[in-house]
Amino acid sequence: RYFLLKPVSFLSIALVVIATFVLAVVSYYLIEQPFRNAMRTAPRKPFLILFTSFIIITGGAVYIYLHSGVLRDVPELDIKKTTAVKNMHGQFNAAIHKYNHPFNDSGKIRVMIIGNSFARDWANVLLSSGYKDLLDISYATGIDNSAGMQNRLKQADYIFVSDRPRNAFFNNYILALDFDTAKVYCIGTKNFGISNGLFYNHFRDTSYCLQRTAMENGYMQKNNLYLAEWGNKYINIIGLFINNTGTMPIFTPDCKFISQDCRHFTRAGAVNCAQLLEHDTSFVFNKPAFLIRHSLKTD
Repeated sequence: RYFLLKPVSFLSIALVVIATFVLAVVSYYLIEQPFRNAMRTAPRKPFLILFTSFIIITGGAVYIYLHSGVLRDVPELDIKKTTAVKNMHGQFNAAIHKYNHPFNDSGKIRVMIIGNSFARDWANVLLSSGYKDLLDISYATGIDNSAGMQNRLKQADYIFVSDRPRNAFFNNYILALDFDTAKVYCIGTKNFGISNGLFYNHFRDTSYCLQRTAMENGYMQKNNLYLAEWGNKYINIIGLFINNTGTMPIFTPDCKFISQDCRHFTRAGAVNCAQLLEHDTSFVFNKPAFLIRHSLKTD
């Protein structure tokens, strides 16, 4: 996937299996058999080779591990060899857990965000937007019937849930909890291909930063299904990025990866999405009701 293939097809799997058998036969006759003969005649030599190889390979692995797998600067991911830390992009996403608390009495617009890492992505988008100073954000991985959760749901001006079928959400929660369903919006799904590694192969091309990709199979169908179910309560993230050829960008306008794993936003990707939202007149926070409500709260 990093060098040759995008989707892994039946043909590519068959070729890999055939190549595996060919290499097995070659290694048997050119490596294993000569090694066995060497064992009979000079056992110290092959053991010395094995021990030396083990030290070199293990030492290299330890070096890579201690450097968080980063052996060079990667400007497109804002990664520097000297400052890289393990799971740096995961930490950016996971930092939203600190918002798992009741709303502050701040007079700001109260936004409840519920769901998994994709919901945390949405929180990062809002916190990267021009709306961030207007919002009081509360996050939870799921909904329960505790008093604290019910208070948050009732107090929220907007409730965003990560991508899920509309009927499934309402059947699971609305019957058990008492809050205004008109406040609920669905955070759209998103996908930026299968593997970013493929795009490194074109780093010498003048159009490197303009590369685009088809989405992984199933994502467009899922997006269209949820859009049909939720209607104007659906945050169509794919719709913000996709062009008339049906492809998604790999890089932001300043040539940073939008996603490190093709599914979650990098910091630059969250900023890019926020910028696109601010120019999208269909987005919920651009509606006059939002501005009117904010002015009433602050007055």
